[in-house]
Amino acid sequence: MAAVTVKINDRKIAEMFDRPTGLRAYMNTKVAATVVAARAEAPARTHRLQQSIGSTYHGGGKWSVSALAPYAKYVHEGTRPHLIRVRPGKRTLKFFWVRVGAVVYPVSVRHPGTKSNPFLTRAMHKVWGR
Repeated sequence: MAAVTVKINDRKIAEMFDRPTGLRAYMNTKVAATVVAARAEAPARTHRLQQSIGSTYHGGGKWSVSALAPYAKYVHEGTRPHLIRVRPGKRTLKFFWVRVGAVVYPVSVRHPGTKSNPFLTRAMHKVWGR
């Protein structure tokens, strides 16, 4: 029985992406499309999350698409139920509670958590397929 050996030269592959070739242009187009799709998938309450989405080329055929808003991880991954307390030096929290229909001033609240919204993952699957 014959044996088959495949050797991959990572340096040669990296060189293919680092030169301005059709492959690099194709990847740039796909990554840009992923950024557009991620912005469309992200929640748009204030648009800050959408505006924080971008891409970076790291060299060697490696790109990343990320959301840099401070709260992006919590939107993407969700949160567990948790207690929210007043900050030191403050007396109460203040927010509009829809269920009550008024502004309330509690000292603490039990947040029920948030469901994950994996907008980056959905965007990647839309552009690159499953």
